[in-house]
Amino acid sequence: MTKNLFCNILLLATLLTPFTLAATDKNTGKDPEPLVFWAVNEGGAKIYQPNGTACEKISGLSVQYAEGVSDKFKVPAYTLKIKAIKPSANQSTCTLMIDTPRGLKECALGSVIRMFGGDYLAHTYQQFADGSVKFLAGECH
Repeated sequence: MTKNLFCNILLLATLLTPFTLAATDKNTGKDPEPLVFWAVNEGGAKIYQPNGTACEKISGLSVQYAEGVSDKFKVPAYTLKIKAIKPSANQSTCTLMIDTPRGLKECALGSVIRMFGGDYLAHTYQQFADGSVKFLAGECH
């Protein structure tokens, strides 16, 4: 009886002890660069600066981004696939390598949008320090 009571108290103490999980960069041992919040779109999704950390989270293309690339190369949006994501030298942005039916295209990235399901997608709008915005979908070569 005493052993069960001790085990229950130990379990309760363990469950009540606060803890945090922190991801670290395996190569440097430092915490990764934080996401830099830019805006909320009209639907309420959060938009982030495409820094190294945000770019690592990208799992697909936003509808607007896919439509821009699709229109530029005259290919169906559903055929576009991210082949690679290349961070810039200073990790302040990244470039997407997109596989299209017309070959591999290197495309600029404006921002990273976090959808309500938690997915991070390549997005089209780039925001500047003065608050101005540029639409980048389809800026590929």
